[in-house]
Amino acid sequence: MKNLIALSILSITAHACAQSIDAYLEPAPVANTQDMVFDANRLAEPQAEAAITVDPQNRAQVASLYFSTYLPEDGVTNGWAGSIASCNAGATAMAFQAATIERINVYRALAGLLGNVIAYTGTTNQSGDQHAALMMVANSALSHSPPTTWTCYTAAGASAAGSSNLTLGFGFNYDGPTAIDGYMDDDGDGNEGAGHRRWLLYPPEAHVATGDVDATSGSASRSSNALWVIGGWSNNPSENWGDVWYSRDGRTWKPLKSNHIWKARHEESVYVFQDKLWVAGGHARPLNSEVWSLSIRPGALDEK
Repeated sequence: MKNLIALSILSITAHACAQSIDAYLEPAPVANTQDMVFDANRLAEPQAEAAITVDPQNRAQVASLYFSTYLPEDGVTNGWAGSIASCNAGATAMAFQAATIERINVYRALAGLLGNVIAYTGTTNQSGDQHAALMMVANSALSHSPPTTWTCYTAAGASAAGSSNLTLGFGFNYDGPTAIDGYMDDDGDGNEGAGHRRWLLYPPEAHVATGDVDATSGSASRSSNALWVIGGWSNNPSENWGDVWYSRDGRTWKPLKSNHIWKARHEESVYVFQDKLWVAGGHARPLNSEVWSLSIRPGALDEK
C-alpha cells in the first residue's frame, strides 16, 4: 500500500511542478450518531461483491493492480461541459464516475478491506455533489456550510457539501481519481486527523456519490470534487458523540451499551493493542490529550 500511495502522491507532485498549480482540501466533514445508525441499518442489506481484490502482501498482485486498474483510471475523460457564468452544474461521464469510485476500491483493497463501495442508487446524491463542486469553483473556496450569498448557490449543493469530502484545484484537474489520491494524502491545515482518508477507509462504507468539475474555460481553470461519504449529515445539531459500535463480520454493526465511556469527541486516534481498544486525544471541546482504553469481558458481546 505504501508503494501505491507514494506513486500517486509523486504523480500529483510532478504535475504540480510542471504547471505551477495550487490544490486545497477542506477539513473533512464530521458525522454524528444518526449517521452511524443509518450506516448500521444499511449494512444489514445485501452488499455488493468486492469489485477489487488483492493481497497487499503480494508484490506481484499489487503491481498488477497498479498497471491494470490504477493507471487506466487516470485516462478516463470527465466529459464536463458546465459553466460558472450560467451556473450550469453540467454532468460527468458515467465512466468517469465509475473510475472515481474504482479508485476508492483500489485503496480499500490495499488496506485489507472489501473493495466493494458502489454508487448510491438514484440521482439525488450525485446531482447534489455536482452542484456542490460547481459552487466550490464558482467561489474559489471550500466550505461544508456554504452561505446562500455564494455564487451559483443551490440548497441541494449546500446539503451535499455538508456530507462530502471536498477538493479545489487551480490550473489542473483536482477531481475524479486524482481527488481520491488527494484525500488519501490528506494534506493541509486542519487535516491532521486524516479525516478524508478515514472516510474512504471506513469499513462500513457502502455507498458514495461523486460530483466533479474539470479545469476548463467554463470553470475559469478551476476544478473540484465533492465526494458524498456521510449519510444525511446536516450539522444540526452540531455536537460530538461518544458512541462505540462493533461488528463480527465488518458488515453488520451494533451499538455497544456502557455506563462508563470517554467524553464525546471527534478526530480522535483509535487503535487496538493487547486486546484493548485505545482512544487517544481528539477534539472534545476543547482539544485534549486523554488516553482511554476499552476492554470487553470474553463472551460479553454474545449476551447482547
